[in-house]
Amino acid sequence: MRAAAIVLVVLGAIFLLGGIGGLAYSAVPTTDSSTVTIPSGADWYYVYDFPLVTGGHLTGSFEEVAGGTVDVFVFTDTQYKAYDGGGAAQPLSATSGSSGQLDVALPGWDTFHLIFDHGAGYDATQQDVRVEITVSGIGPPIFVFGGIVALVLGVVFLAVAAAMKRRERRAPQVWLPPQQPNVPYYPPPAWAPPTQPSTPPDQPPKPPEGGPG
Repeated sequence: MRAAAIVLVVLGAIFLLGGIGGLAYSAVPTTDSSTVTIPSGADWYYVYDFPLVTGGHLTGSFEEVAGGTVDVFVFTDTQYKAYDGGGAAQPLSATSGSSGQLDVALPGWDTFHLIFDHGAGYDATQQDVRVEITVSGIGPPIFVFGGIVALVLGVVFLAVAAAMKRRERRAPQVWLPPQQPNVPYYPPPAWAPPTQPSTPPDQPPKPPEGGPG
């Protein structure tokens, strides 16, 4: 019973720490500073995906390395699916140019998409774009819900271990008498004088036998 309680305590501590770590990681802003490439062709673009469980914010900047024009959009997931399918979509944000700044609010629980596409007249050209972006918010959902599940499991394991410990303290204890040490007995030596019996104190001594001579 004691070993099982220890195992549960260890598991509970591991799950608690994992849950706290997952939730803390989900709140850390996502950043990227790199050069992305839009391959040549009218159907090609470059996309960033940001799944969030709460509203967030996108900030940053971009610059086309060769000075060409790029189109930059920020979509919700529904808007992005319409755009990717070739339909018309109203983005959260749209800008065009050889460079620019990004500052976009990301509302609610959704997966948001940052798109870098060819600008007008550059469909047949490979374009390289220097990007620096930061996304704040709570996500992705796998870290949020994974952290919550881990916290719940940690609390459950620790509660079960505590209950087992309380039951163990309340259980009747088996009493065993103390055992005497195994000491060998040695009889007294043969030369020891015999013990004389003493006269009981409540009996007078007997008179000597025989009369006067």
